[in-house]
Amino acid sequence: VLGKLAVEAGGMSYAGLTTDTGYKIVREGNAIFIYGKTANGTANGVYAFMNKYFGLEFYTGDCYTYNDSPDVSIPDVNITFNPDIDYLFASGSTTVGEDYTDKTYPFAYQYRLGYVTEHYVNAGGAHNFTTLISEAEYGTEHPDWFTTTNYYAATNWKNGAPVSGASAAGTFETLNLSYNDYEMVPTVAVKIAELVTTSGKERKYFMFSQPDKLGWSASSESAAIKTKYGTYSAEYILFMNKLAKHLDDNYDFGREVVLQILAYGAALEAPDYNEDLALYAGKNVKVGVFFAPIQKNNQLAITDSSLQGVVNGQYNSYYANEFKKWQALAVNSEELYYWNYSCYFDNYFTPFDSLSTIQADYAYAKSLGVSAIKDQGQIGNANTTSPDWDTLKQYVKAKLAKDVTANLDELISDFCDAYYGAASSYMQGLLKVEREWINGTLKDRAQNDGKSTIGINDGASWINPSSNKKYWDEGEKTGWIFTKTTYDSSMLKTWYGYIEDALSAVGGDEVLTARVKTEGLTIRYLLAKVFEDTTHGSIANVISDAQALGIKYYGEGRNISSLS
Repeated sequence: VLGKLAVEAGGMSYAGLTTDTGYKIVREGNAIFIYGKTANGTANGVYAFMNKYFGLEFYTGDCYTYNDSPDVSIPDVNITFNPDIDYLFASGSTTVGEDYTDKTYPFAYQYRLGYVTEHYVNAGGAHNFTTLISEAEYGTEHPDWFTTTNYYAATNWKNGAPVSGASAAGTFETLNLSYNDYEMVPTVAVKIAELVTTSGKERKYFMFSQPDKLGWSASSESAAIKTKYGTYSAEYILFMNKLAKHLDDNYDFGREVVLQILAYGAALEAPDYNEDLALYAGKNVKVGVFFAPIQKNNQLAITDSSLQGVVNGQYNSYYANEFKKWQALAVNSEELYYWNYSCYFDNYFTPFDSLSTIQADYAYAKSLGVSAIKDQGQIGNANTTSPDWDTLKQYVKAKLAKDVTANLDELISDFCDAYYGAASSYMQGLLKVEREWINGTLKDRAQNDGKSTIGINDGASWINPSSNKKYWDEGEKTGWIFTKTTYDSSMLKTWYGYIEDALSAVGGDEVLTARVKTEGLTIRYLLAKVFEDTTHGSIANVISDAQALGIKYYGEGRNISSLS
């Protein structure tokens, strides 16, 4: 007996279910009741039931294992399960539909792994408030609603101010709203109400932000708020609270609606807790925060304080502390979300070891009470395959969202056995040497050079052929007389040996061959790019083979044909 029927007709209880995506499995007599508070929870329960009694385990949409047994004994059972992270956004190349509409999401695959769709977690609002309140529509009648700020080409992301020594010539103006002008609250509310009522009853979350380009109003009102509360983002919080209260007082949406603050860019830094700034929580409308530390080093744990970053000169621990400050502000609404990255978004062909940090990040998110994570991997593009272990990363993310203490090594081994078949040992060997190199030699050499693997968009800096050969080779070469340090393509060729052995092991199986070749693309690209070694193909050959494997993009919004 599934879903609501278990409660309405079967007399079951939701007691103990504290999450939307958790589930209960109860046997009474000869009946098995499987249900959650939502359809997502019920689906998770069904797959958990099949896993427990039939060994059914999904790895991708078309790769799964199970026990073929004609007789299954199901004893008395009373299971209540709540995942550590309630909602995990379905982010990854094999989970996104062609045009991002709800119709094309492969729901079955998402449910099997425990992901949810975009309309539960992400957006549904405006990444830029000025798309709702445009100057063209309102500027003449309400000029005070708008402000222009100087945006510096060399900008401190922490507060929108120019970095030390930035030239005034490197500035340009950007349009923003005057968030301290509360006269526009009712007009913004009308726009949001239209979005809510036309979006479908499933959508709960609506995210809003200031423009990507940084800068705050230079008005005396903004300066006064900054002085009083300590950050520019305080005026944004005050505005969102007033907006939410207006909606709560004047509209009845028939469901809970959460307006998400995107804590990102110039709005990332949270003010210290002040009762004035506690995020609004009304009867039907709440204010939440989507914490998106786009500048943190995603190859180190968010709590790490060992390596100082270039952006803002901050250690990762700075972002962890800001996250805690946002948590304090969400004390009433308890709506706290985390936007994380597991790739270099500008180049998916540069190895990026997020597998070594994801568990610590998820555990930290759980400790703060985060209920939803959008973990953006090789994504931002429709219906495409991607290299750099993207499919493995998706599987690991789904499992860690359920249990942040899961054994990572076992997850990787289980996935590789199922996904790569006879090539598993070679693929695990390749992954091991890549991760050891990235976390050992590459990071040490970079730090010694005064560099670091910064943020999510530093991939190109590691493949500069004129200066970075030593980041992709051991270096010591034994000559006739003595050992000297030179850098060539020998290490990458050794890495590709794992791919060659894996291809031999799969014996021509077309599906397994494609999976193996996809992971070989990054090595082939580094060979051609860094060392101009075309033993395994030129960059043009890499592009052609990538396209044949279904890869459309080499980075976020970057067509594969432009890879260089």
